[in-house]
Amino acid sequence: MSNRENRKAVRILHVLNDKEKISPLLINLVEGLTKENFEQTICCLRGKLAGASPLEEKYPVLSLTEKKTPSLHPVPIARLSRIIRENRIDIVHCQRHKPTVCSTLAAWRAGRSVKVVSTVHGKNRTRGARRKFLNFLLFKRISKIISVSRAVRQDILQTNPGLASDKVVTIYNGIDPQKFSVENADSESVLETLALPDGATVFGTVARLSPVKGQRFLLEAFEMLMRRNPNVALVFTGTGPMEQELKERAKAMIDSGHVRFLGHRSDIPDILNAIDCFVLPSLSEGHPLSLLEAMACERIVVASRVGGVPEILSSPDTGFTVEPGSAASLAEAMEMAYRMGDERRKAMRTNARKTVLENYTVEKMVAATAELYRSLVS
Repeated sequence: MSNRENRKAVRILHVLNDKEKISPLLINLVEGLTKENFEQTICCLRGKLAGASPLEEKYPVLSLTEKKTPSLHPVPIARLSRIIRENRIDIVHCQRHKPTVCSTLAAWRAGRSVKVVSTVHGKNRTRGARRKFLNFLLFKRISKIISVSRAVRQDILQTNPGLASDKVVTIYNGIDPQKFSVENADSESVLETLALPDGATVFGTVARLSPVKGQRFLLEAFEMLMRRNPNVALVFTGTGPMEQELKERAKAMIDSGHVRFLGHRSDIPDILNAIDCFVLPSLSEGHPLSLLEAMACERIVVASRVGGVPEILSSPDTGFTVEPGSAASLAEAMEMAYRMGDERRKAMRTNARKTVLENYTVEKMVAATAELYRSLVS
């Protein structure tokens, strides 16, 4: 379709930090928006000038520089401003803080009636007096701020005094439930490679191994659980700065085969379908995709009561929530999951997937975002 034929389409410029770290969320959003109604360009503040992007075959993917630059560096701001003018952009949609700073200044410099939208993915993003002051200046020129949960929205409003409440809207993250269905999983092959104790009830988590994800509390909780119920196992999927420390603490349980560290894996749906109970012991979250993915796999879930988690697990029939940073609370919930009767287990698994299908799909996320775009240019 030529530019002339497609002149009524809304022109979107997505701006993010790193070309090599384009998130599945952004990919799903870009591919979900219809080409008849939206022309899209993806711009990264840094990254290789060619290659390294899964979207480049279908969409223009630009990189401003191959090196990391400060938020207020004039070069990327000038280049971004030129892209906005030359492509006659209607809406600049920024992911995270640095792209928001750069894009807001670039849009102002471009001298066009450009709407700026910024997505905030987690809580505690307004850190320190400098960030508060910068937000105070930027938010006057930003049309809408998207929060990924109501908890994140409340945090934005509380930490940015004077910000109009109607400027912050909540659009939940969405996943493709079909990718995480039981029918499409190869869980048997995964279980064979793990060499876990025969007949063990398998607990598992998928996350970066870092302090904020609370995996040390999960290890403590699992130790408590295993003392009372020896036929259990625990699987960690992911890498990060806490990996070596966690492995050293779990050495005896690794040697006995009760704990496994899988590192980075690309077969997450298979792993989730291979475990019996998914545990998310985070100390802070925005709207965790891994929890939604586990629920789409019809797993029993246990998660810390942080961020948007209570919004997802709003019913006790969907999953267990526990106090963050409490190994005892975590162990108690894990034992309840372990001892759960077959009838309740089946109902909880069904409710978990139903919750995702009704509230947290890619289609719902894309539809809500498209509606926001249209409202800004109408």
